[in-house]
Amino acid sequence: MDVEDLHARLAAAIELVAADDRPAFVRGWIANLPKNEQTAVVALMGILSFNSQLPTKHIVVLLHGIRTAGVWQDAVKRMFEGTNVTVVPLGYGYFDALRFAIPWGRSGAISLVSRELQALKRDYPSSDISVIAHSFGTYIITKVLAPDQGIRLKRLLLCGSIVPTDFAWENVKGKPPRDSIVNDVGTRDIWPVLARTLTWGYGTSGTYGFKQTAVTDRYHDLAHSDFFSELWVRKFWLPFISDGTIHPSDWEKVRPTPPTYLALLGVIQLKYIVMLLLASGGWWLWR
Repeated sequence: MDVEDLHARLAAAIELVAADDRPAFVRGWIANLPKNEQTAVVALMGILSFNSQLPTKHIVVLLHGIRTAGVWQDAVKRMFEGTNVTVVPLGYGYFDALRFAIPWGRSGAISLVSRELQALKRDYPSSDISVIAHSFGTYIITKVLAPDQGIRLKRLLLCGSIVPTDFAWENVKGKPPRDSIVNDVGTRDIWPVLARTLTWGYGTSGTYGFKQTAVTDRYHDLAHSDFFSELWVRKFWLPFISDGTIHPSDWEKVRPTPPTYLALLGVIQLKYIVMLLLASGGWWLWR
């Protein structure tokens, strides 16, 4: 019996399992081994102090929106100083409105963020990775997670989200476990509605919530970029990222029905009207 081979097999198997699920996974993995291999693995775990090898480093990636240098990332990073979290602000360069509007113009940013997350996973194989994403960053992280690339997140926090409300979270293998995805909704945030009505591929989850069992929607009386004050971050984000605590918002108890103009914008698909006007103008010029 090759003990090194057993060690390699266990290491390879556990790599794809979320940190919180690893103890139970290892028990099941050992139970399915032949008796002589079970004994060897248990002995090996004792020698290597297996429990001490479980991830202790927690990396939190910050993803910004478009047309911004992500100044809020530096502020949020400072707020996490002194916690058990290592913050990594991640960018994809200046992203103009034209590329934002055109579906095939988004692939470069998605690929860049995917490569960066893969590099973090490779460089810190025993660490947990969480993500805080704003605006276009929410779209990017769902596009990175949707195909199974082996990226597993501990926690995911979205704000100003432009991800479609019907996004199929249940099909995403890399998503965090239940109660570990929070969508902070700004009920005065008009930009997700505009993104949906003016172009393709976006949604209004940042204005209305996902309303899915996989995600905790938390509603606030905020606009698109109001999520980054120190008081607010320390109250809502630090507890969730540090230990999974989800503090409720007082606004949820009193929030009114969304304004009529938002509902109308959601119904009227301006992108088709714009296309019709452009087509009509082109026909008139060439007739």
